[in-house]
Amino acid sequence: MAELITVILGILLLFFIMMYLNERKELNEAKLSGKVLQSKYQSTTVKHGKNWEHFVPFMKHFPGDKNNSVFIGQPIDFISFGEEEITFIEVKTGSSQLSQKQKKIKDLVQTAKVKWREVSDEIIEEASEEHHTAESKEVESKEETSESNKEPTT
Repeated sequence: MAELITVILGILLLFFIMMYLNERKELNEAKLSGKVLQSKYQSTTVKHGKNWEHFVPFMKHFPGDKNNSVFIGQPIDFISFGEEEITFIEVKTGSSQLSQKQKKIKDLVQTAKVKWREVSDEIIEEASEEHHTAESKEVESKEETSESNKEPTT
């Protein structure tokens, strides 16, 4: 009789362990599913915001010159070229906030640490010549390497 009780208790213990493991598995799957859903939701909101940015200039209260605004996208959404000022415009939807890089740009603009640089044809030509010189050296180096790897003919 004691053996029968021991077997029954063993079976019950095994049954409860199996139930516990099954519940734990289902809970982990639910957590994973929740994380996947949260990730998909965040992805959707980011995509929504990025799509929405393109329509902002057509809205009634766009803070720049609608006809002279250029969409950049990163790190700032728009630059608007008005007659009296140039305006940097960042579009935010929902609870999104400025990134660290955007905050830094905002600070630089607000403290008038903005410069004008003009690039002339000479600089472009110089850069092109440097590029071609580097390419020539690379080709020469490859040719020398391939020649040194050739076996001498007898």
